[in-house]
Amino acid sequence: MYDITSVSSYSELMKLLEWGYNRDQYDLPQINLSMILDKQEGIPLGYEIYPGSISDVKTLNNTVKKMHALGVRDFTLILDRGFFSVNNIDLLLQNHADFVIAVPERYSSVSKLIRRLGKDIERPRYLKKLNDEVIFVKETDIEVGHHLLKGYCYYNPTRAQQEKNSFYKRLFTIQQQIEALTMHKQVKTKALEIMGNLSGYFSLQITPEKITAQIKEKTVARRLNKRGLFLIAYHGDYSWDGCLIAYKEKDLIERSFNILKNDLEFSTPHTHKDTTLKGLMFISLLALIIRMKIMNELKKANMSKDYGFEKMMLQLEKIKAVVTDNGQVFISEITKKQRELLEIFDAVPKE
Repeated sequence: MYDITSVSSYSELMKLLEWGYNRDQYDLPQINLSMILDKQEGIPLGYEIYPGSISDVKTLNNTVKKMHALGVRDFTLILDRGFFSVNNIDLLLQNHADFVIAVPERYSSVSKLIRRLGKDIERPRYLKKLNDEVIFVKETDIEVGHHLLKGYCYYNPTRAQQEKNSFYKRLFTIQQQIEALTMHKQVKTKALEIMGNLSGYFSLQITPEKITAQIKEKTVARRLNKRGLFLIAYHGDYSWDGCLIAYKEKDLIERSFNILKNDLEFSTPHTHKDTTLKGLMFISLLALIIRMKIMNELKKANMSKDYGFEKMMLQLEKIKAVVTDNGQVFISEITKKQRELLEIFDAVPKE
């Protein structure tokens, strides 16, 4: 799995720090950090640090080259829609790399395809079930540049309803905020700030007495017609469920970024040199590998629901080792819970 995140800093001395798209919404310059993660082992395999202005799309080329240089040949890249571009698809196909990638709607051909597929996707013939969740699936071809990719269009009725509810709530909140504004010369500017990127869904009517925000019904309807629909393209041997499961498991790398930034406190590192940052990142990666390997072993043993990393460590840190003057080591009594945890790692002390 491959993904990229941003790491912000207050430092004014690091050359790698640049302004770019900040995923944590910090008003700070950043570096971009990409990571490759092995799905089967559940651990990071490697990372790369880029200047903060480098976009997601541009990082994939070097990543594929490095994987080949390290002798990694048999792999499937799981990618989110931020990496989708004609150049990246060309790159992956030229390198005979299997991939599963979400397809964004920013291409007019893709937007038209989704509208066409969505017209009759909610029919019994396309009905599927995955993990007790009802979805509708249509197999399709996706035109990208001069390539015709295989893909699946998915429609999730539950997700569609949730997205509609969420969108309507946003529109209603914005409408209320605008119509509660006090009339002054800059009221239109303020209203546009409140609407942000949803300004296209409103028409403003301003009189000396009040401002009214009218929701554009047809524009909203066009957007909501595509809710719950999404496309996944793939190269390789993937069934509809194999493709969807592989893509959903991408959450694992997002979880690793969350651990790195929050548990290991790498969100805004207090470093002032590029070399210090790189050293800290290397140590943090080792810590992340250990954490995620432990969590993966807990999951395999069906104990992840009862124990997270912190809860497990709270149990194990109660074990004490006493070393006498003549070098003998005595281990404190092991409780049942501690033994269960240590057995997972084949680490039960000998009697």
